[in-house]
Amino acid sequence: MSVEVDVRQLEELAKRIDRFTKQDVDRICIECTKEIALRLLRKVKVRTPVDRGRLRDSWRIERVYKHGTEYVAEIINSMEYASYVENGHRQEPGRFVPAIGKRLVKSYVPGKYMLRISEQEVQKEADKLVQNRIEKALGDLFG
Repeated sequence: MSVEVDVRQLEELAKRIDRFTKQDVDRICIECTKEIALRLLRKVKVRTPVDRGRLRDSWRIERVYKHGTEYVAEIINSMEYASYVENGHRQEPGRFVPAIGKRLVKSYVPGKYMLRISEQEVQKEADKLVQNRIEKALGDLFG
């Protein structure tokens, strides 16, 4: 008794797996990191309070890179007062501020936490996004 088995498809799959390299994994991870950073950027811009719009317009993705085993996206705001709006700040009531043309009333201004809240929201979405990207890559790999 003899059994014939066609292993051509299995051999083709083995070739595709061999071609899936560390660079492919890094590329997929960088793409995921960029997409997560873009989602965060959109959310933080919408959540940023607007007076003249300069604070909102100053958000940007500085760079996306691999550091050791982690993939990092740097999102920054170059306005010098961005951290005060984010985290809140103390001020001296009664002091006149020429930039806004008013005297300060409150001793403390609470933060808006536009970045912190946006990060928390995106963190909840990130696992699903990465999972979908990996499934797509594996689907492409296995044909």
